[in-house]
Amino acid sequence: MSATRAFKAHCSGVILWRLFQSKRKTPPKVRTKYRRKLRNRLEVFLFMSNNFVGEKVRQGKKNSHWISPLFSPTRRVRRKKCRNCGMNLILIFLSVLLAYVWAFWLVPKGNPLQEILQIPVWWARMMRLPTSDMARTKIKYGTHWRQYLVVCTPKNGAPGRRGVIVYIHGGGWQFSRPEVFGPNAAEWVRAGFVVVMPSHRRIPFYHCDHMREDLKLILEKTVEWMEAHEMGASRLILGGMSSGGNLAALAALDARGCRPPGFPAD
Repeated sequence: MSATRAFKAHCSGVILWRLFQSKRKTPPKVRTKYRRKLRNRLEVFLFMSNNFVGEKVRQGKKNSHWISPLFSPTRRVRRKKCRNCGMNLILIFLSVLLAYVWAFWLVPKGNPLQEILQIPVWWARMMRLPTSDMARTKIKYGTHWRQYLVVCTPKNGAPGRRGVIVYIHGGGWQFSRPEVFGPNAAEWVRAGFVVVMPSHRRIPFYHCDHMREDLKLILEKTVEWMEAHEMGASRLILGGMSSGGNLAALAALDARGCRPPGFPAD
């Protein structure tokens, strides 16, 4: 019998004997864990080259030395790699943060880069604005899960003594949602307006014609809500941010494609 076959037979016998012993002496949970460990070791062993194993056996290496290190060093290397990846991510984050702080204080005012660096600061300030005095009501205007309105009214007092604002959110016709712009709506609600923030179907799965249909349904549902709350004679103002401003302008200028029948032209 060659050295390679003898080594294989010896390892197989050791594994079978230890598996048999595990059935008799160890509890079920430990037995399952031990079996999995032995199975993994056997799989790795079977993938080893015969020449490689035979060479190590001929060199007089002990079998135990060539069974256990195949697994524990590999696991240690994997853990070390995971730790290294985590440290690299932390270092990248700290580097980006340090570069942002450095650029924020050194870039002169009036520079376009300085305006871009100010965006997170202004966004954080806006998110801290209070919205607890504003009530939000979600109303569906279509079958798609994106087709809904968020109607913002004051919690106390009569709503909308100055009119209704339809404010369409931005996001390149693809991102964001109305709830993000709650602080914007809260300021207008305190000023005496009712704010309607619609959500619409988005690209790339839907195109401009679908958004025109949504604008029609949005205006129909808004007018219906105004009549139900005895605000039919109030002003209706269209507005929006970024791509939402584009849709508001489209609704104002495209009377045939974006306004419901009977909607006033002015």
